[in-house]
Amino acid sequence: MHRIYFTKFEIPVGANKGRIEHFRGMCLLSAALREAFHICISPAVLEERLKKNSHGKPALPDPFGVYFNISHSKGMAVCAVADEEIGVDIEVPVWAGSRLIRKVFTKREQEFLEGFRGEPELYKEYFSRLWTLKESYLKWRGTGFSIRPTQVSFAFFSGGGGPQVFCSDPLARFYQKKMEAGHILSLCGKSVSKEGIEWQEIMTDHWEEKENEAGGID
Repeated sequence: MHRIYFTKFEIPVGANKGRIEHFRGMCLLSAALREAFHICISPAVLEERLKKNSHGKPALPDPFGVYFNISHSKGMAVCAVADEEIGVDIEVPVWAGSRLIRKVFTKREQEFLEGFRGEPELYKEYFSRLWTLKESYLKWRGTGFSIRPTQVSFAFFSGGGGPQVFCSDPLARFYQKKMEAGHILSLCGKSVSKEGIEWQEIMTDHWEEKENEAGGID
C-alpha cells in the first residue's frame, strides 16, 4: 500500500520559504508515521534522526522499516510513505526554456512537447508531467540528478482517468495526478498502482504555531 499525505499553506511575506516548506514536509512525515504505522515521533525529533544516502536522499533509520519521500511546490507539500522505496515530486505547471528542455528531455520527449507550442496551458501541463516523472524516478532510484535525466524516457497514451504513462525502465511503475489546485504530482515505485494509493489531507498549521513558539522557524 502507498499512502500520500498532503497539506496546503501560505508563506508570509518576508518569511524563510525554504525552511517553512521543509518543516511542513516534516509535519507530514510525522503525521504519516502516526496515522499509517502507529509510530509517534515529533517533526523536530524526526529531523534529528533522518539519515541520507551518498546522493542526499533522506531515509528513516532501521528499525522503522518505512520508506518515504517528500516534495513541495508553491503552497503545497506532499509526503508519500510505503513499505518499498518510492519517489514523489509535485510541481506547479510552468513554461520552460528550450535550454532546460534540451538538457532534461530526450529527443522524442522534446518533439512531443513541441506539439503543444500553440497551446500554452497544455504545454505547461505536459512539461510538468514529464518533469515530475523524471524527478520521481530519480528520487526513487536514490540518485537525484547525479545521473542524466535523459537516461530514462517517458511517453503518454490515452486511457481511463487521464493520460497513462509509459517508461523505458520496465521495473518502474508510476501514478500521476493533477491536483485540484493545479499542481502535477508523480509517484514512482516498483509496485505503484492507482488502485493501491490512499490519500489524506493533513492540517499542519497547529504544528507551525508550536514550532514558532519554540523558535524553530525564522
